[in-house]
Parts: sequence; C-alpha cells; structure tokens
Amino acid sequence: MATSALDQIEDKVSKDYQELVNGVKKVVADPEAYQKFLDFYTKLPTRSFRNQMLIYSQREDATFVAGFKAWNKFGRKVNKGAKAIKIIAPRTKSVKEMNERTGKEEKTQKIVGFQRVNVFDVSDTNGVPLPLNPIMPKNVPASEFAEKAFKHLVNEFERDLPITLNKSYEGASNGFYMPSEHRIELNARPERDITNQQKTLIHEYAHAIFHKPEGKYHGYDKKTKELQAESVAYITCKNFGMDTSDYSFPYIRGWAAEHSEDLLLEYQNDIQKESAKIIKRIEDVIVEKDITFDIGVVLDENMAPAIEGEQKVSLVQYGNQYGIVKGDFSPSVLNNLEEIKTIGHIYDNKELAKATFEQTKGYLPLDQVKQIDKEKGNTHIFERDIIDPLDLKKKKMYAIGVKSLTNIKLVSNFSSELGKLKTQLAKILNGHSLTKENPAHDLSTRDTDQDGLTDLEELKLGTNPYSSDTDNDGIPDHQDSHPNTPNIPIKSIERTL
Repeated sequence: MATSALDQIEDKVSKDYQELVNGVKKVVADPEAYQKFLDFYTKLPTRSFRNQMLIYSQREDATFVAGFKAWNKFGRKVNKGAKAIKIIAPRTKSVKEMNERTGKEEKTQKIVGFQRVNVFDVSDTNGVPLPLNPIMPKNVPASEFAEKAFKHLVNEFERDLPITLNKSYEGASNGFYMPSEHRIELNARPERDITNQQKTLIHEYAHAIFHKPEGKYHGYDKKTKELQAESVAYITCKNFGMDTSDYSFPYIRGWAAEHSEDLLLEYQNDIQKESAKIIKRIEDVIVEKDITFDIGVVLDENMAPAIEGEQKVSLVQYGNQYGIVKGDFSPSVLNNLEEIKTIGHIYDNKELAKATFEQTKGYLPLDQVKQIDKEKGNTHIFERDIIDPLDLKKKKMYAIGVKSLTNIKLVSNFSSELGKLKTQLAKILNGHSLTKENPAHDLSTRDTDQDGLTDLEELKLGTNPYSSDTDNDGIPDHQDSHPNTPNIPIKSIERTL
C-alpha cells in the first residue's frame, strides 16, 4: 500500500520531534551547554520551547524569526537565497461546532495535526526598519533596575503569597520558599545588596509557582526543583540585564540521564511558559509605574522621505526625556543627555515626540496606508491615520509614496492638504522633479539605487527607486523585462505561531 502524502508529513514531523528530544538531552546534560541555550532562550521568550529548540539547533544566532508572509506584513522582504529555519506548526481545518453559550452552530479552527513550516531570521530580510521600542533598555545597570523596581516587584508578587523582607535574617542563605506555609522570606540584612535580593526574589517566586502544595511538581526531587527554579530565574533575570551565573549549574550534570524524554520536554515547556508569564508581569509593572532609566536608548528608527533628504531618523529616550535625531551618530552620544541635546531636538512630552517621529518616517508597511488615487504604476497618494504633533489628535493625512511588494517609500511629507499633493503627483508623473528648488533632490537626474535608471524614470515605470531589484528576483530593474513581477517566485509556507 502506497504511503500517502499525509503519512509522509506525519513521519517527517515525528523525526523532527526525535531530533528535538535529542537536542534537549544534549543541552540539559551539560551545564555549560544548558546555560548557553538559556542565553539564546531569552531572545525569544514567547516562542514555544519545541520551536525554540528547533531554531537553536539550526541557527544559534537567530534573534527574531517570522514566516515569509509575516515579514511582508512588516514591510520587509526575505533576501534571495536566504536559508529557511524549519519549525513545527499546527495544521488546522475549519469545522462547524455548536456554541453552548449562544446555541448556534459556528465555524471554528480545529487542530488536526502538525506540519513543518519555514521561518527566516530578521538578518535575512530587508525593508522597513522594525520598531525597536524596548520596554527596558538592555544596557541598564542591574543595580539601577533593582533600586527602581524591587519594591514594586515585591508588591506585585505579594498579590499571590506573603513575602517577608527579614532585616534580622539568620544564616548565610539568600532566602527561601516555605511550601508548607506558601510564603517567601528574603535575607534583607542591611549589608545585603538589593540587586541580589531581587535575583533571590525571582528564584524563590519560581519555586512558589512550581512547588506549592497543590502544584504538580510539589513532591518532585530536589534536583528537578532547583533546575526549574534556577532556569526560570536565569531566563527572567537575563531578560532584564541581571546576571545570575553566580548561581552555578553543576547540579544539572547527569540530571537528564535520570529522567524520561517526555518529562524533559514537559519540564522545559513549563519553564518556558512560566518564564514568559513572569517577564510579562515585570514589564507590566515597569509600564504601570512609569519606571524610566537614566541611560540613552534608541526606541525606533526609520528613513525620512526623499523630500527631507533621506537621512535616518531616530527616536531616542534618556530617562523621561525624548529626542528626534536625524542622521547617523555614535552610540556613545547616548550616554549623556547633554550630548543628545547637541544632535537632536528634545521633548518632555513622550506623545509629542512619538507623533513627530511618525510624521518623519520614510518607510511604512503596506497595511499601514491606503491608496486613494487610481493612477497607473506604483507611485500614488496614500492615506494614513496619524497623530498630528500640533494638537496630538488623530487625523487623516496624505503623502506621495512608491509602492513595492512589501512597503511604501515616501517621497513627500505627510500633509492634510490633499489638493496640493494631487498637483504634486501630476507633476511627478509628467516628468517634473519633486523639489526643483533643491538640485540635490532632482528626481530627473538622481539614481538613488544605482541601477542605471533615474528616480523619475523608476517612478514612471512603477519600480522602486530605492531598490535596484524591485521584485527581488535577482535581476536588476534596468535589465528586467518585468521589473514588478518576480521571474522566479519564492514559495514558502508561513503560519502564525
């Protein structure tokens, strides 16, 4: 009997699963390998453990992965020849089921199996810059983070169980979790550093999650309990720039040999899920309490429209101050607010700074704009709901842009004066330059992407003057008989995971 395509897929997924199990055994059996994997783990804390392990085994330097279609939604293209990372995703089908609450039959998606899908790392894509916007900068000193967040975290975790900061703590330990009383006690003697107290808090809180009396791991052996608690603490602390490597990993050696592969995966799945939950709670505290840090960080960056000279534009933050910086700058400038003031405009109002930055963007994903004209080619007027920096109210604004396969490259600023933009677009399409008063911006002579076609010629053809290969098929626009249609389609599977 011939093997069906479905059986072949299931067989391949089964082999992938075995590779996953072997990877877990290899990583967990060696303390150094396990710590290295946990370092990787902190880059993708919301991914399932199975897929994190599969990504790690194929691409240890991956930082942000998504499928082909997802990258397009971000306004980015996968580079030609990029090697896909194989992960596992659910296979679903639409079924009709009775909704017990409404009594009506409704369509829903049901998981019927699993399949291999392709994802790509951000380093293998190009296009619209991804928003950075970190909730907490990575280079914040652990001491500053602890000083500003520790008391807030204690209050947050006290919603779940009693926490005692014992200033007369006896013994040399950092603290403990008492399962019988479901409480945490920390060594808070005056000489104790608050950074260590915060690390201990997260470690003991992980014990409270996994090993409370009614928890499924309550009766497990000490090695397993310490593996779980320290793994969660390491992942969580690493995410916020705190190094817990002083809690050594020697007890992990040989641990994998004592347990079945199913338990290995179960432990790691729970470690991943609980770490992600704690990270989210800490991030919520930072946002809710409006905790800021006295260190410079780039929140977002993009390119300005062509009419602005196409300089990079960055939104930076230093404590509760925000700046708009145009052009390249040395990262060392961000170490001091006074130096940031010398290279950009500073705002006390965060919303005003963000609104101003949004106005200056030069690249936008397709799904953030709406084409409003019916002209031929790829150069059009686009509409976007955007906050007006003048009154901080959301308005419909318009700009001229060039549409590619994945994004819009703006060649004008956003404006509420639609009539003027229509006149400007007509002039561009009839051969006039965009900014006659500034020869450096003359579209009729400039060739931004150095592909042999002037920017004005590309606007007329409907190709992207900011990409020498608009359709990403490996043939430069000036040599391509169909520059807007890939001659060699890229086939890829993408699912939201």
